[in-house]
Amino acid sequence: MPRVLAAAALFLFLAGPALADDYADGVGALNAGNYANALQLLRPLAEKGDARAQWKLGLMHHLGLGVKENDHRAREWLTKAADQGNADAQYQLGHMYTFGFGIPKGETDPDLKAVQWYFKAAVQGHSEAQYQLGLMFLAGKGLVQSHEEGIKWIQRAAAQGNSGAKGFLGDYKPAR
Repeated sequence: MPRVLAAAALFLFLAGPALADDYADGVGALNAGNYANALQLLRPLAEKGDARAQWKLGLMHHLGLGVKENDHRAREWLTKAADQGNADAQYQLGHMYTFGFGIPKGETDPDLKAVQWYFKAAVQGHSEAQYQLGLMFLAGKGLVQSHEEGIKWIQRAAAQGNSGAKGFLGDYKPAR
């Protein structure tokens, strides 16, 4: 039994860099517009639970890159990644709930779901999620309206260089 465990550990140690290379190669293919190759490299990683690959696969389904556009399928992949703490997937789910992409019929409060996903990404430092969360606070969508909280989150995003937040604050005139 110890031999089997040692062999399995050695396989995982040696396979680790190969899996990382597949992810990098998959992202490279995606960025180059070679969607079939990206799909071939990213799907097995996503199916094995790689949150980064699940996020990319979710985006591919949302945008119809190499696959038929399918927001329901996109939400499934993004949720898998988001549940593992992937801030990019959490932000994207917030975006999908905000704009109604792939949201199940009968969803009682999509704005609340959007806020929940934005918040999870925002506390991890995701600047776009911080900006969107700030806007949700200002509008009172999905939560109790709070000017103070909204500006706080937008300032956090701007401090990270988020251009939308910086532009918003540039036009912002505090109440006197």
